[in-house]
Amino acid sequence: MAAINIGPGNIIPTLGVTAYTRVERTNPANETGTLTSLFIEVTADVVGLKIGTFDPSTLVVRDFVTIGSLAAGEHIINDVSINVVSGDYIGTYFTSGTLASNKAGSGTDAYAGDGFDGNSHSYTFYGGYQVSVSGTGATQGGVGKINSGLFTFHG
Repeated sequence: MAAINIGPGNIIPTLGVTAYTRVERTNPANETGTLTSLFIEVTADVVGLKIGTFDPSTLVVRDFVTIGSLAAGEHIINDVSINVVSGDYIGTYFTSGTLASNKAGSGTDAYAGDGFDGNSHSYTFYGGYQVSVSGTGATQGGVGKINSGLFTFHG
């Protein structure tokens, strides 16, 4: 199993972003598998927080978890299970509050609504911005497909 990482991680915050769906382009997923741990920096208490992965070509959510409310501060959220494909972006949505942000990244796509509904939306690209959110996990283990000649096993 290989390690997966996605998102910029802990950044030096100089700005804050408010309640929109934000899809972070900095550091797309390096592998395919499952995210099991998340990091997020909240600068003003957030409500209704969702974090998930987004297809980079359509910006449609692939998978997500609902976190709910978080107080201001740095948070590590373990024991999550979010499907991720190599190249995916990580994204957030919340109804109120502020996340840490700065202008030292690859850019952020923003949509003024809940983009976690599985539909396509019109995003606005903000070049250079990044939001302090990231995830780690592992590729899928197992043996894959083995064909013995008599039987085919799927691991």
